[in-house]
Amino acid sequence: MTLYDAAGFLACSLVVIAFCMKDIVALRFVALASNVAFLIYGVGLGLLPVWLLHAALLPINVSRLWQVLCCDGLTQRAPSGSIIAGANPALHE
Repeated sequence: MTLYDAAGFLACSLVVIAFCMKDIVALRFVALASNVAFLIYGVGLGLLPVWLLHAALLPINVSRLWQVLCCDGLTQRAPSGSIIAGANPALHE
């Protein structure tokens, strides 16, 4: 098994783990790790669609993680009738 094969198996495992997570912050960290692993795999084996996809997903996951970490207090204080509260009813459980 090559380093690139190992990166591919790691990336796939991280995606499965991400789908099992409930905590959004942990999910984003695992998604970022899978993006990096898929980038190593895709670039190493010359798989253009794989590395292009994960090169695009990486900044999206960074942005979403940043939003959750920086704006979490704002959404937690949203009034119950607001659009933010309606978009995520789990915040009011």
